[in-house]
Amino acid sequence: MAPDREYGTSAPDVKGQGGRLRADALRNRELVLRTADEVFAAEGMAVPIDEIARRAGVGPGTLYRHFPTKEALFMAVAVNRVNASIEEARRLLQVGDPAAALFDYLRGLGAQFQARKDLIEVMAAGGQSLHQVHPEVARELNEAIEALLIRAQAAGAVRKDVRVEDVMNLVVGVYEVVRQFRRDPEATDRLLAVVFDGLKVTESEEVPIRRRTARGSGERGTPGRRRSKI
Repeated sequence: MAPDREYGTSAPDVKGQGGRLRADALRNRELVLRTADEVFAAEGMAVPIDEIARRAGVGPGTLYRHFPTKEALFMAVAVNRVNASIEEARRLLQVGDPAAALFDYLRGLGAQFQARKDLIEVMAAGGQSLHQVHPEVARELNEAIEALLIRAQAAGAVRKDVRVEDVMNLVVGVYEVVRQFRRDPEATDRLLAVVFDGLKVTESEEVPIRRRTARGSGERGTPGRRRSKI
């Protein structure tokens, strides 16, 4: 079975003329997704699926036609969130300050982890990860974040020896620690500040580079050969 059918992230076959999804079916699907997003964010995944239908104001049958299992609904909510995050990353690529754009994005992404206690767990919803079920969505997210990182590195604002995986592990780690050990909200800001400072290129890191360049010059103005750094 195709992943989108198994996990319910595509529209069901409730179609009118021309093979398009009926307007009422589309409205119901969006209503269920918005309600589920709010419920999962506030209460986690333990809320019964019939209760989500009740709060959305639709019948259980309507919900099950779109999302046959709670895991299917959960993954569909997650995909919506990830798509919104991708669009936000692309928007920030137009922000003037590359470092500010990257850190603002990471701070906002982290805030989602904090506000939605189930978001980290979404990578293992129903025993499947987002990368397994929707590799194209996971790839787009990775590429969008990587574009922000590369732009900041090219501007000389962020260390060039870090990869997007390193950055995400650090940010996710901060919010997971805060969530797991119930740290105060101020701890999040402090830890993120430490992470961001560690990612930035500092003046002390630039000085040795200038010194190596100077040593590489010939004594009488003749350019010296570059030395490989081990």
